[in-house]
Amino acid sequence: MAVPMPIGKATSRNSGRNRGFTYVMLLFAVALSGVLLAAAGQLWHTNVQREKEADLLFAGRQIRQAIESYYQEEGAVANGGGLHE
Repeated sequence: MAVPMPIGKATSRNSGRNRGFTYVMLLFAVALSGVLLAAAGQLWHTNVQREKEADLLFAGRQIRQAIESYYQEEGAVANGGGLHE
């Protein structure tokens, strides 16, 4: 004859404590992953900002070179007073 399995309550007194411990550890793991993801997000944001700044600096150098080239080709002097031929 088959032995009936207990349904409902746990058969051991420690199983309730183990469930509590597992729950606390799960909460700790979720909190830790949240902190790590927040730090990674901050690093990602900083890197994106630096890339944008590098693009702006590159564009600024290109514009400066284009203006210098224009003044050299036209025979004008860039002294802030306008074009001098």
